[in-house]
Amino acid sequence: MRSLKGWMIPITYLIVWSASLILYWIFFHYEGIVAFNFGFIWIILPAATLVLSFLVGLKNIIWKWIWPFVFCLMYLLLMSLTVFLGQYLVTGDWNMPDLTTTIFILVISLTGFAIGQLICRIRGWRIRKTEV
Repeated sequence: MRSLKGWMIPITYLIVWSASLILYWIFFHYEGIVAFNFGFIWIILPAATLVLSFLVGLKNIIWKWIWPFVFCLMYLLLMSLTVFLGQYLVTGDWNMPDLTTTIFILVISLTGFAIGQLICRIRGWRIRKTEV
């Protein structure tokens, strides 16, 4: 169980990511697809990215510096497998995620990571200062 401890944050993100992918295709032919896009793509997944990137910055997990970029790539993959693939199936036009979307999610992920790192360093500095 100890070896799984460092992987709980990425596994949590993968669960949220997978749930949003599955729910998209369940509700693809219904009127609620716009609400899904707004809810999952623009609120829930960026919020999960911010919180989990914060936790990655706060904790000492394996490959901590790569995870914000992995979260960004997973977000872009989700956009490609849901919104853009759905648009392709309906219209026949294939679009790729634009630079704005990439920057948006990368900034969110790096912001959460930076805040976590800052809090980790402040707590470490206070602990060292009180021990002296």
